[in-house]
Amino acid sequence: MSDIRGPLSMIGVPIADAMREHHHQPPDKMSVAVVGWVAAALAGWVYLGPAFVGGLLGVSGGGVEARAVWAGVGLPLLCLLFGLYAAGGQRDLAAAFGWLLLAVGWAALLWFEVYPDPRGLVGFLVKGVYCVSLAENLARAMAAAQPFRGGSALRRMERQLRRQNAPMRPVRRH
Repeated sequence: MSDIRGPLSMIGVPIADAMREHHHQPPDKMSVAVVGWVAAALAGWVYLGPAFVGGLLGVSGGGVEARAVWAGVGLPLLCLLFGLYAAGGQRDLAAAFGWLLLAVGWAALLWFEVYPDPRGLVGFLVKGVYCVSLAENLARAMAAAQPFRGGSALRRMERQLRRQNAPMRPVRRH
């Protein structure tokens, strides 16, 4: 951890330390983190969307606003799908269980309405943090567990070996 010397470094130093720590992780852990960040951005966009003029889909504004909103939803969604595909390292079921427990905690906070009145700004923002954190933890659990990634490790290795060791066929001459 770096030294904190002033009020501005109280904000910047922890962010820089987190970025340095992120860059020293193995690629599969980095992919899981990126999936979580993209899911959080997407959930925040979806949560805040109806608060803007024209709603989430920008239908009433039409024109440029609708395309901008769809790009704001479509690009993070594509990043999320590609990130889930890129997080193809070993399955980490312990980490997936931990992320799932955190998601259950955020869902319980939402279910039991442990936030101020959502009509006020603070309640609206706190509820938004709950929704964003729930989506982020669910995405990280999915990336760590990899439920849709080709079955067991033995079958994946066998497929890879079959691809690499394809039988050689002689060239036919006419």
